[in-house]
Order: sequence, then C-alpha cells, then structure tokens
Amino acid sequence: MGPKRIRDPIHGDILLPGEVLAALDTPEVQRLRHIRQLGTANLVYPGANHTRFEHSLGASHLGALAAQHLGLRREEALDLQLALLLHDVGHGPFSHLCEPAMRRTLGVGHKDLSIQLVRGALRQGLEDAGADVERIASMIDGQGELGMLVSGDLDLDRMDYLSRDAHYTGVHIGVDLQRVLKGMARRSPRLGLQEDARHRGGIVLHEDSLQSAEILLLARFLMYTTVYYHHAARVAERMVARGIDLLLEGEVQPRDMVRMDDGALLHAMRTSRGFARDLAGMLDRRALLKGAAALTAREAGEARDRLRDAKACARAERELAQAAGCDPRLVIVDLPELPVLPEVRMPVLARDGGLAPLSERSTLVKSLGTAQLDHWRLRVYGPAEAREALAQAAPKVVLG
Repeated sequence: MGPKRIRDPIHGDILLPGEVLAALDTPEVQRLRHIRQLGTANLVYPGANHTRFEHSLGASHLGALAAQHLGLRREEALDLQLALLLHDVGHGPFSHLCEPAMRRTLGVGHKDLSIQLVRGALRQGLEDAGADVERIASMIDGQGELGMLVSGDLDLDRMDYLSRDAHYTGVHIGVDLQRVLKGMARRSPRLGLQEDARHRGGIVLHEDSLQSAEILLLARFLMYTTVYYHHAARVAERMVARGIDLLLEGEVQPRDMVRMDDGALLHAMRTSRGFARDLAGMLDRRALLKGAAALTAREAGEARDRLRDAKACARAERELAQAAGCDPRLVIVDLPELPVLPEVRMPVLARDGGLAPLSERSTLVKSLGTAQLDHWRLRVYGPAEAREALAQAAPKVVLG
C-alpha cells in the first residue's frame, strides 16, 4: 500500500505511509471515529464534536515531524508513528468517562487496553508492516528512549489534543508546535550532558525553546480551567458516568462496554430497563442537574482525599439526598482529578550542558502547579427543586 495524503484542519496536509494506513484501516482504529474526543463538552461548546480518530491521526503526524527533527532511523520513526496512532485505541465510549468503571471492573485503564490490543488483535498486521510490536507497546506505556514522546510531560499526544480541542471549542491559545518540536534533541554522548538521576528517557528540550514549552503548558492550564473542568460539561459527564455504572450492575458486561462507541452506549442507556434510561432522556433534552454547592480546594480540605473512595462518595450522596428529600441517583458529588498540572520532568538542556526539569527551569511552569488550585472546585449537583436544601446540607455532609 502506497502513501496517502489526508487534509487535516489543524496540521494541514498529513502524509501517511502505507504501513500506517494499514493500521488505520483496522476495525479497532476505525471505531475511534465514533468516540468524541471531549465526551459531553459539545453540550457547552457546540463545535466540540471532533473524535479520537482525528486526534490519533494528528498525533501520528506529529510523530513523523518529531522523527524528522530528531533524525530517527526509519524503523524507529515508523514505530513512533504507529504508537501515536494506536495510543488511544483502548478507549471506551465517551473517552475518559468510562475509565473509573474500567478500572473497577476490569482492573485496567485505556492505556492497558491499548497495549493489549497492540500485542493481541493488532500484532499480526503490525509485524507484517515490519513494526516492532514490543517497542510500540513500550512507547504507549511511556517507557524506553522515545516513550516520553508518546506518554510524557510534554508529549506529542498532548500537543495535538490541546491544539485540536482549542480549535473546536473556539479557545485561542497560540501554541507554536513547530518551535517546540525543533527544540527537542536526542540525548547522546555528543551533547556532553551532565548526568542527573532524575531524568529518564532519551529526549531533552533545548533551553532556546523554553518559552514555547511554557506557552504550551500555559495553554494546557487554560484549557482545563475553561473547557475540561467547565461545570456544565462536568455534570453531563458525571451523568453519563452514572449511567455506565448502572448498566454495569447487570445489563451490560464490562468487556462489552469497553468495545462500544458513544452511540452504542447511549443506545444501551436509552433502552435500559432501569434508571439509566431516565438519565439518557435528561441528556437528550439537555436537562442537566444543577450545581448546588461548590467548595474550593482550601475549603474542601481533607474531604478531597476521603471522598476519592467510591463508597465514601456514594454514602455522602445518599446523606445529601436524604437531607434534601430527593432521589439519591440524582445527587452527584464531583471531585475533579488533582493535580491538573503535576511536576513537569521533561529535562531542559542549558547552554552549559546541564540538565534540570522544566518545572525547575521555569518559574512560570512552577507557578501553574499552585495556580491550578485557584480554579479547582468540589461540586455538588442535584435536581433544580432541591438546590437550596442541598446547598444547606453540603458543608456538613461533605466536610464531615
């Protein structure tokens, strides 16, 4: 199979070699056409209907550009492109929404399932294309010399989804991806680097590209605060997640659920014999649950850790519902993941040959770790008629 050129709204023309096209045409990758990149965010940002398929194509394209800048051998470049194409192939419906259910019922996340598919159903095709299956699996796991380009602090996956998500939600972030890519270098004795046990992998970032990397990470911070953690998008996500949990109580098997796409999951909710059907109807009408209370990170205190436990969170929801006199299935305590921006360990190469993590080289990046707490909220959602009662009960129940 020869190469093919595909037009992409983010990167322009994408040239895919035949080996990548063969993987692209597998049912496992084609399923990603029907999984939205941003889950339910289109209920807030109507343009956010782009898919994991588009993102995987874009990430693979960035892999080709990075391979060119880094001077990778042909076989390394192919494996990098394939790892980026396949890194999300294990995602269940609505992307990250079913991740907690996957971990609870199957003991794995989407990355684990992607690696299983690479080593299983996709193995023969990849080997026929001359790819190294184990190196691809290792890259998806963020391991090996090039793994941080697929799953790391400043990886190509993130570069694509930030640009793509911003485009389709109408957020202007102005990231210069080419500048970041050109600033990456492969670690080698010729660089004369000072060894530092904190750094793993074989990629460093030249100090000259530090500002471009700062802009990229600032864009990530802004996307979290304006899009990913938007309160209306969050409550819609939690409603879908609750529907998933209800279906898994007996109507749908976990292994079947992770192979669904968005449409199949919504159909299962709409035709459910239980309360998942009611939630699907509310989502179809955009009759979302309402915010009743919001606690800052400082106000939430120890509750942030205590309510991470699913049983403790469910108990709090039942107590809130009892206090407000409403159905506990319509009360949701939402704790976004924290931290949004962990320490960025991508090593920055100074002009004197020294290495230090990006979060140490950049005061701006270090400050983002603190600034994220200003925007984090623990929220309680429920029916509109119970908002006042939930608001009164929330401090006592949530904080214990």
